[in-house]
Amino acid sequence: MNSNREQLIREFRDKEYRDSFVAEHIYGRLPLKIRALRDAHDLSQKDLGDKIGVAQTWVSKLEDPNYGKLTLTTLLRLASAFDVGIEIDFVPFSKVLDDALGLTPESWEVASFAEDVGIENRGAQLPAHRVPGSRFLRGVGCPRQVRLRTQSAVPCRIPRISLRQRYFYPSVGAVKA
Repeated sequence: MNSNREQLIREFRDKEYRDSFVAEHIYGRLPLKIRALRDAHDLSQKDLGDKIGVAQTWVSKLEDPNYGKLTLTTLLRLASAFDVGIEIDFVPFSKVLDDALGLTPESWEVASFAEDVGIENRGAQLPAHRVPGSRFLRGVGCPRQVRLRTQSAVPCRIPRISLRQRYFYPSVGAVKA
């Protein structure tokens, strides 16, 4: 183990330190990534503001690591403007530590959908009878093998879903229970 990692692991024993490290990792990295993506797309702050429906001054705040008021809605708008995905997840501290220590210049580069060569080459496609995103919905009435993400010839019944879920998973709304 390298000395930086060993030192951070010792510091992580303190709960307050862990909490502030995670916050700093998010609030420090995301504004810099927003700036890097804006530069990569040759957008001015005003152009990006127009794309996401905010004034240039707000884009300036979003790119400021000291601002610290990024919302999920704003992050989703930014992801859409840059045509990239976004992940928000709960992870073990080992992943946070690995991500922080593993930052490279390439870490700031994110391919848009049109530039993503890995989209066609990774993973198998879902069978036609599977509903994208259904593993995130409660499995009311679903056969056990569907809930466990194994293939089944019978699509599961989908419980009532929200308008937000219909927006992100339009095929789910079309399934009759």
